Amino acid sequence: MIEHLMRFLNVKRHPLLLLLFIVTWILALGCIIAYAGLVPLSNWYGDEYIIFGVYQRQGIADLISRIISWSPRPFSEIVLYLYSKVIIWAKAPLVTPFMTVIWGCYFLLPLWVIWIYRKRYHFGRMSIMCLSVMALSLMMDHISQVFYWPVGSAAYLLTLSGIFLTLLLIPQAERGKKGWLALILCLTAGASEMGAAFVLCFSSFYGLWRFYIKKPYWSLAFPWLAAFGVFFITFLERLQKSEEIGASDSLIQNHLPASLLSGLKEIAELFYLPIMNFSFGWAFLLLFCVGIYFLCPFGFLKTRQKQVFLIVSASLLFAAFFSSFAAFYHFGQSCCERHDTTRHILLLFALISLIFALPQPITLRMIPLGLCCIIGVLSSVILLRYDDIRQEYRAYNMVIEARHQSWASAKQNSREMVLYQGPNIPITTGFSRFIPQKVQRTSHNELWQKGLLDFFDKDVIWVKNIASD
Repeated sequence: MIEHLMRFLNVKRHPLLLLLFIVTWILALGCIIAYAGLVPLSNWYGDEYIIFGVYQRQGIADLISRIISWSPRPFSEIVLYLYSKVIIWAKAPLVTPFMTVIWGCYFLLPLWVIWIYRKRYHFGRMSIMCLSVMALSLMMDHISQVFYWPVGSAAYLLTLSGIFLTLLLIPQAERGKKGWLALILCLTAGASEMGAAFVLCFSSFYGLWRFYIKKPYWSLAFPWLAAFGVFFITFLERLQKSEEIGASDSLIQNHLPASLLSGLKEIAELFYLPIMNFSFGWAFLLLFCVGIYFLCPFGFLKTRQKQVFLIVSASLLFAAFFSSFAAFYHFGQSCCERHDTTRHILLLFALISLIFALPQPITLRMIPLGLCCIIGVLSSVILLRYDDIRQEYRAYNMVIEARHQSWASAKQNSREMVLYQGPNIPITTGFSRFIPQKVQRTSHNELWQKGLLDFFDKDVIWVKNIASD
């Protein structure tokens, strides 16, 4: 059995090294499984009811209208549109199946890629690296809108998935296998504006670099055009409107220099790793990066090929900056939890990419030290997150029951229903929940109230907290 495990991990026969590999695997995989177990607690908020209610009445016409005006995210919007159609057919929220698919894109596709290229990548070290990066991204503060909110996950988790796959596919693209990279970049550009910012920057500079070395990648024209289309619609339509949370009295809103400076300041503040507001976040990040450096299996790449990762790192920082700048320019303030979480994960990816670009004269004797660094970071952060995870699992049945009772009430032959809400828990509850109240159809309903009433086709909805019943 040990021989099979060593062959699977591509680890040489050394008891201590094998033990460290197994411990790191267990820690990273255990963390991911613990958070994945919370996927059924993912929540719908106002956006789902508003968007899906419109799709019920107008269908694909509204999808096209959203893409070419308000939400230029063709990939993620089509995913949400298909999800809404399945919901309408099944008459059930299907939160767990949908979020499982989205999570699979982020947590399983990278492992599948390195398994395909396992002989080239050193599967043991690459799998440890991927799993530990995924685990650390889960243990940041305020992750619900990226990992446990269907509308947010369809945009931002798919964006992160595409960027993660890009990092892993670059060595293969440098060997001439560039078709998959171009496809992933196109999907990433169509997932969110942040993804489009990354793709536009990366495809531009990577394309120019390939021209410089006289080995052009013409296929990069497709993701560049896709990203440019998202940018064009964003500037032409979205940034000219202020229907959301725009602070109209802000001195920053619609003020280009002030927005640029505010965006740069916010990016500088990203370098504080948000783990329980822990004052040693920087120490965690530095120790983690040292561990990744000692484990990095890309030593087989030539110096010229490794330089591509510098372009990736710069593109990731540009994407984070664009998100921050656009928020200040459009709203006059930083927005929102999902953007902040995605920016921090982009920073983590940028640092990993920078490590890939560094020369690696490190001998294999340093691998145990790298594993110890990662074990130290993961075990420390898991201890910090233990109470939050425990609270989530204690509230598990209440959240599931609230959803079940809400949809059972909606299916009754009545013009009234009760919408139950689960308790406010630290990881999966991201938004401010609906205030318990009676929502009645009038000519003065707020947007979220109209969305609720239209989606369920009711005249009165009583919003209640299940914990108080």
